[in-house]
Amino acid sequence: MELGPVRSWSVEEAEQHWDPMHVHYTFGTNSRVIAKRARAELGWVPRHGSILDWFKNQMPL
Repeated sequence: MELGPVRSWSVEEAEQHWDPMHVHYTFGTNSRVIAKRARAELGWVPRHGSILDWFKNQMPL
């Protein structure tokens, strides 16, 4: 995807590029998880493929 290097943004900086509501939701939920417990205890299975595919194909930028 050639997105360049990862860099940190403050909430205020991110709000210059995204809708403030989106920023607060994203900053509050942006964590890498593999859901071992949800898979084991609840039988959870992801409905979607790679997050990178979602970014590339479905996320409006």
